Amino acid sequence: MNGTSPRIRIKVTCHTCHERLTTTAKPYARKLRCPECEGIINIPAYDPVEAEFLKKLAEPRNVDPGVYGISTSDDTKNDNISSITTVTMKCPQCLSLLSPELRDDSWMDTCPDCLEEYRVPSRSEIPEKPKPVPIPDPGQYAPGEASKPTPLNTHVYEHISHIRQVAVDPPPKRVYFSNVFNYPWTSHVWPRWVWTSIAWVISWVFVTITLQFLLSSGVGPVVAAMIGLPSFWIVFWTLSYTSACGMTILEGTGSGQVVIDEWPEPDWREWGVNLMYVAFLGLVAQGISLLMEPVAQFLPAPWLVSLVQVHLIYPIILLSALESGSIMWPVSVPLYQTLWSHGRYWVSYYLLAGALSAVYVTAVVFSIMFEPILCALWMGPLTAAFLFIQARLLGRLGWRVLVEPDGGKKRLAKMEKIRKYQEEPFGDFEPVPPESQS
Repeated sequence: MNGTSPRIRIKVTCHTCHERLTTTAKPYARKLRCPECEGIINIPAYDPVEAEFLKKLAEPRNVDPGVYGISTSDDTKNDNISSITTVTMKCPQCLSLLSPELRDDSWMDTCPDCLEEYRVPSRSEIPEKPKPVPIPDPGQYAPGEASKPTPLNTHVYEHISHIRQVAVDPPPKRVYFSNVFNYPWTSHVWPRWVWTSIAWVISWVFVTITLQFLLSSGVGPVVAAMIGLPSFWIVFWTLSYTSACGMTILEGTGSGQVVIDEWPEPDWREWGVNLMYVAFLGLVAQGISLLMEPVAQFLPAPWLVSLVQVHLIYPIILLSALESGSIMWPVSVPLYQTLWSHGRYWVSYYLLAGALSAVYVTAVVFSIMFEPILCALWMGPLTAAFLFIQARLLGRLGWRVLVEPDGGKKRLAKMEKIRKYQEEPFGDFEPVPPESQS
């Protein structure tokens, strides 16, 4: 900014948003609108601004610094207000940092940026700095004798570590007869068996009524079409829930559990996933059995041979898919090796599962011949029990040939060791005095 220049640039500050702006001073006073907040800014005239600027230029700025000397350490600690010559403050207009002279009386100074007058407080108005409180001398202390640490007795922690081990179920004494054929009616399974039985009773009734109307004349096919969709969904939900419970029993029993407490969640979509899993593996087993049709057609009752083939192939496919962890490639070499190494367990399973299936099929045939609708009252619970026992049998087979080929002897020895640690007393332990603990 030059006082002799025809164009004098001045800085102004918006009182609303405190935005600093630069504009040209005119011979007359005027008003501008702030581009940020649309507030009104008063612009002074040319002559007063130039006169004030020239006046500020004429004031002496360089002050004689005087004579300086080296002060002692006591002088540097003197923070009395009388030794302060300047004070730091902000301009109320442009918020610039200022350092005016501190005097005994208050006086008015002008901001060099915005030429706004502001008040400088007096020396008495500025509070003095608080003096630091001296720290008392702590004195001298004689070192005492160090306490000897008490040796840690690890014997008790060994016992606790063995006690806190999660105990697993003991292996069954008899693979296919210990808690197998009475499994649906045990204390932790019978509620699931009851719900499954009710679902199968309702499904049996709806399917029987639909088939009777479908085979009748007149309006029978129309009524069958009307109740066909509800019958389909009821059968689908029943099969889905039964598949979910069966897979839970199979996987839990195969891992060595006697009591299964992780049952399917009440979500029919998760049940449907289990049904698709079981049905897909059934189609794979059926496809493998069809490859043997050229041989089966020369035998009497080829449909019975195909049924027997599916009964023999499906357990192998299902256990292979679970062991390999792949449904698209249900091939497990370790499982196929057990067909020879543990052949007696496979033969025992097929004999028991075949006998159970024969009894169930015979009951179904005679029930349909007797009274199709009334037989639902006993065929529903019988179907649920049959499927639960079949899943339990297949799970025991997988446990015996894959998980614990030794029959759980190593696990039983480990459980006996844990039980011995639990029964062994801890012994006498002397209490640690409080002063030694610190």
